Amino acid sequence: MRHALRSALLALLVLSLLACEGKQEGTPPQIQQAAVKSTESAAPTAFAVTEQYGELYEGRPSVVLKFSEPVVGSQAFDSLLTITASGGAVPSGSWMLESNEYLRFPWLEADTKYDVTVKAELASVRGPALGKAVTVQIDSGAQAPLVGFASQGMILPQHDTRGLPVVSVNLKEIDLEFFKVRERELNRFLEAFERNGRKSYWTLQNIVKYADSVYANRFALEAKGSERVTSHIAVRDIDELNDTGVYFAVMKRAGAFDYEFDSAMFFVSDIGVHVRRYADRTLIVTTSLETGAAKPSVKLEFRKSVSGVIASAETDHDGLALIDHATASDQVLVARWGNDLTLLAFNQPALDLSEFALAGEPYREREVFAWSGRDLYRPGELLGVSALLRDDDGKSVPAQSVFVSLKQPDGRELSRREVKPTALNYLRYESVIPPDAPTGRWSVELSTDPNMAKPTRYPVRVEEFIPERLKLNLDAPETLAPGDVLPLSVEGAWLYGSPAAGNRFTARLSVQIDQHPVASLKDFYFSDALMELPSAPRDVIEDGELDAEGKLSAELEIEEAKAPSGPVQVIVAGSVYESGGRAVTRALKRTIWPAPALVGARPLFDLNEGASPENNAEFEIIRADSAGEALASSALKVKVLREERHYNWRWIDGGGWTSDFTSTWSTISEQTLTLTAGQRGKLGVPVEWGGYRLEITDPDTALTMRLPFQAGWNWYADPQSKGSRPDKVKLALDKPGYKPGDTVKLTIKPPHPGEALIMVESDRLLWQKRLHVSTETTVEIPFDASWERHDVYATALVFRPGSSAEKITPNRALGSPICRSRESTASSN
Repeated sequence: MRHALRSALLALLVLSLLACEGKQEGTPPQIQQAAVKSTESAAPTAFAVTEQYGELYEGRPSVVLKFSEPVVGSQAFDSLLTITASGGAVPSGSWMLESNEYLRFPWLEADTKYDVTVKAELASVRGPALGKAVTVQIDSGAQAPLVGFASQGMILPQHDTRGLPVVSVNLKEIDLEFFKVRERELNRFLEAFERNGRKSYWTLQNIVKYADSVYANRFALEAKGSERVTSHIAVRDIDELNDTGVYFAVMKRAGAFDYEFDSAMFFVSDIGVHVRRYADRTLIVTTSLETGAAKPSVKLEFRKSVSGVIASAETDHDGLALIDHATASDQVLVARWGNDLTLLAFNQPALDLSEFALAGEPYREREVFAWSGRDLYRPGELLGVSALLRDDDGKSVPAQSVFVSLKQPDGRELSRREVKPTALNYLRYESVIPPDAPTGRWSVELSTDPNMAKPTRYPVRVEEFIPERLKLNLDAPETLAPGDVLPLSVEGAWLYGSPAAGNRFTARLSVQIDQHPVASLKDFYFSDALMELPSAPRDVIEDGELDAEGKLSAELEIEEAKAPSGPVQVIVAGSVYESGGRAVTRALKRTIWPAPALVGARPLFDLNEGASPENNAEFEIIRADSAGEALASSALKVKVLREERHYNWRWIDGGGWTSDFTSTWSTISEQTLTLTAGQRGKLGVPVEWGGYRLEITDPDTALTMRLPFQAGWNWYADPQSKGSRPDKVKLALDKPGYKPGDTVKLTIKPPHPGEALIMVESDRLLWQKRLHVSTETTVEIPFDASWERHDVYATALVFRPGSSAEKITPNRALGSPICRSRESTASSN
């Protein structure tokens, strides 16, 4: 054993001596030559695609192709490169050339594989082209982590609320801090934080002036890859947030330290508040968000930051309160019911009624009705406007002066004068337009107030015009076939009779989709609404000359519509010139019919208002020729597609977070329809909320009629910039006018079941009634003698209760027809 141990030690000593042979202790190691492996790839011998990858561009996925040499920038890249997603969907957008060697297609769907084909004709700056087509597959990559509050609203329903909605992409956690606004600071807080949204770090430092931090925590979110997900923060489960009051939430991504943070103001309440402002008073409607029924005995306070409470009231058993008080933007309405509280700030956008059929002048106690024999003047001429002074319903009033202001196109006042009316309150205003007056749109403003409050505006134009001395006639066949030339006949003559011999003639041609090519079927849509046509007109005759008889003939090639997928309107604008260069212009419109017979569809609903959601969208179908005769058809292929919008959030420097979307279309209904000669067919398809498209393909012509339509209100609109947009209630009156003692029968067709408030209004509330409506309902309204005026409206408000189980939020819908007396000379809506 000892011998073996000695042998092992001796072997180790020998090896150690061998290793140290030739090297003294402390001597640095020898320098070794590192083996370097070159990472440079050989330069391509020909023009080629060297790299393809996906990356984020302005917060959205994109795909990039890198080439071995700079690419010619003047090429039409969208025709030389094609890109399709799995399934064959073609994304919308265009290719961009960057740094001469990179082509990028931006704003694609995340986590999606795209097939990109580069045609052989793509050329490099050096000269050679690719030579052969190249197809590559590129993954667009993941969406950047994003988060934001989903709603700009302030109220979370007290009952069955799912919580504060947060939208996120590729994010698992967020940090939230909640502040409770001190009640005495409500007005100042709303002035400083007028809207929800992104707030800078510097701005948020001021929150402690108005609110106290009551809770902060980290919350987990649902995460589904690059999919946009809505999570709900259960604020009702947090004890610190259960007290009544107004709260302010500040959110940031966990682990991120950005300059700006998303914020949202909210309060949990069952009180829904609707305010209607009249000339000198205000109507407040309080409704339960849980049931949609009236909310009685709600205490109301109008507050200002300096004065405190300036007016108060309490709603009656119908949830109504009419108060002799005019609201202003620096006021806040606070509504209380027991411990429940809600508020309405008047510096927020009001209801957006821009798409409702409402029009006319604002209410005035004294009306000035102005008119003139002409509205076009030259500089130096005498401008004259007549007017009658009446009350708000067109009846005679005691005589009083009217103040008239003449304003230039830039809005500056040229003169102001007091005009006294004569018999029957008639007045005449005359003023000489200065010889050096600027041309453009002028206006004459008339008001009974010396300060020109609520003036009546009468527009006039001031131009250096000369009456026309030439007449011009253009003619061509009414219809054309694809590929036909347009045989244009021109005839020009002087107004005193002789032909415009030798005068110069020019013409421009443009094309547009012709939705209604059949004069006798104006309600039918025949064309392909998605057909792409050039928007800019082009010159087709630049230096034509009329012959000795003042005539000219030309055959115009229509390159823009050689194979259209639907009827196309061709517009020729021709001009004949006087010797001094002044032109007389006329337009000619003709239609290209792509087939002897076309399929058309007539919506059995108002296309502007949209079909009723949760109901059938119905259409009348016809196959007709250019004369409007109904023809027989083979089995038409009918499809209805629904639009699915995929929203994406992205960051814009200097503008903060914004969102956009990409659209995909899915088929929800397919069927066939056969028409007999002289007959029309009918089609109905169930629709929900959103965008749709009707497509009908005629197998005899291989043409497809496409008609987009909407179901319900256009809920894609931005509510933050335009104010909250209610849905529409369809209303109809049984008569065009009424007299005292009549019964008005108002038919209501709500977009959803709920509690309805029916009102008759003018400059004040005249009549009201609450009732429940679920389907089409008729309400009888007694026509009072005091309603004998021309500004009476019948209005319906329908409130929909909320339900978190069915993911339905509270909502309201609005409708307003006009209800006039029989003495009215205007037609009613």
